[in-house]
Amino acid sequence: MGSLLEVLQAREQAAQMRADGIREQIAALTQQLGEAERELERLRIGRAVVAEVLAEQDTTMESAAGPSAVPVVQAASRWAMVPVFAPNADPAEALAGLPQPYRDVLEAIDDAGEPLRSVDLCRSLGLGVQARVTEAMRGKLNRLVERGWCVSGEPGR
Repeated sequence: MGSLLEVLQAREQAAQMRADGIREQIAALTQQLGEAERELERLRIGRAVVAEVLAEQDTTMESAAGPSAVPVVQAASRWAMVPVFAPNADPAEALAGLPQPYRDVLEAIDDAGEPLRSVDLCRSLGLGVQARVTEAMRGKLNRLVERGWCVSGEPGR
């Protein structure tokens, strides 16, 4: 029986070493995640400050130049596309600069013609309706709103 106990002890030690290695990896990844989150927060704050400064500039320029040349149109969809690009820029070129998943989302929103929930948008894109998928879609929609590509109408729809 002594050899069986020795084999079990060796296996236990090997499992303990694997667990310790994984714990070290988790600690390193946790540290990297913290650094990435701090950088992300710093960039979000910077973007918000720049947006405020640009908004103040736009307000100053609009008051000097008169009303805006780009009208805002109320769309039937909860998420309406809003052009945000340089005054002389081509809208198709600006749209081409977006990653394909975001262009797909904007196209589905435009085609819907009615208020959408993120779960409905996931269904229309064939992504499934798991919670992780719909939450990721909410994130995409929020980023599109933050960047001026969409406006949000009624909450939850």
